[in-house]
Amino acid sequence: MGMKSFALMASVVGSLVVFASTAADAQQACTAYEHANYKGWSFGVGTNKSVGNSKLNNVITSIKVVSGCSFVAYSENNFRGPSITFKKSVPYVGKQWDNAISSYRCVCR
Repeated sequence: MGMKSFALMASVVGSLVVFASTAADAQQACTAYEHANYKGWSFGVGTNKSVGNSKLNNVITSIKVVSGCSFVAYSENNFRGPSITFKKSVPYVGKQWDNAISSYRCVCR
């Protein structure tokens, strides 16, 4: 394979990888993270979807929220207990909610 062919193929593959990553990110309107600053395990939720029994039960510390959406967090499974609404991404949910979220909804306009 010549250098020109290799460069062209690398460019096409790179574009496909970026496209696939962007498409996957677009499907997740809200993403919950295990650690502050969007680090550690994460779990994405699509537009107007709910998670009544989170895989990240009581370990959520940061949240990404796309524009036009809100992340409604509950302290207990199945949307019970005290709740809080995050209307934008937060690198740290705060002392009261750190590792205290058990279920949540991603609500978008």
